[in-house]
Amino acid sequence: MKINLNNLKKVKIESVFLLSVVFLVFSLIYFLVFIFDFQTDWANYQESYKDISSRMAKTDQEKELINQFEVNIKQIHIKELNKTDRCISCHVSIDEEKFKNIKQPLTSHPGEYLKNHPIEKFGCTICHGGLGMATTTESAHGAAEEEGSLYPMLGGVFIQSSCGKCHAENSYKETSVIGKGKRLFDLYGCNVCHKLYKSGGTAGPDLTKIGAKKYYDVSWGSEYHGDKNISEWLVNHFENPSYYYESKMMDFKMNNENATALAVYMLSLVPEEIPTEYVVKKKENISEVIK
Repeated sequence: MKINLNNLKKVKIESVFLLSVVFLVFSLIYFLVFIFDFQTDWANYQESYKDISSRMAKTDQEKELINQFEVNIKQIHIKELNKTDRCISCHVSIDEEKFKNIKQPLTSHPGEYLKNHPIEKFGCTICHGGLGMATTTESAHGAAEEEGSLYPMLGGVFIQSSCGKCHAENSYKETSVIGKGKRLFDLYGCNVCHKLYKSGGTAGPDLTKIGAKKYYDVSWGSEYHGDKNISEWLVNHFENPSYYYESKMMDFKMNNENATALAVYMLSLVPEEIPTEYVVKKKENISEVIK
């Protein structure tokens, strides 16, 4: 059998060329990822943090600590909650009171919440929602994917719904939005048609885990085409049960304030398991977060 050396050389040259192209493509991808990673928001925010901290530093020790600060992805892992949050990659000064007058994301956490909820024990997303492992602002804040967000952040009074994960329902203060929502649930007799904790009617859906629902678990009808957020859906549904579709639910003519309070309570009904040491049962132990 006669071997054509010219053909072998041609195949060898083509193989080398193909491997070279593949290598260059992967090198380019790696380079772009590398460049993107070091031009992300968190890196810029940490550089700003170093600059502001340097100007705030009054002692040699403070200046030395700032000089030792490294710009990198920072995270908190809470083994008990099985959570890893990287929010402090941007909110790097969240627990430094001297940053209270600096604009977001470098401002310190408002109020005295961190005294009762230290970030090393609670992290961020257990209260605020969002995607803790994300390293971009859009993803961390629950940017909509296609139609809605799978990990939406809780803003405004809706953040009180997270209090229900650790605080027993009978410990809610009467002045809290979540406490008002619980009272409205009883006042409107929601339990007559809806089951909650294995007790209640069956005319409507079980509400025991309603707070864990995603945007795709509810009906948005055929006319709605905006961003889909479960918090907004609940409020609109309570104000007008047929807002999105023809509903059989009784219309209680709720105003926005009551609808919002009831929605906050509904969002607190999640199946998330919380370690015993995190559970608060006494009203006097509740922090100012549930005012």
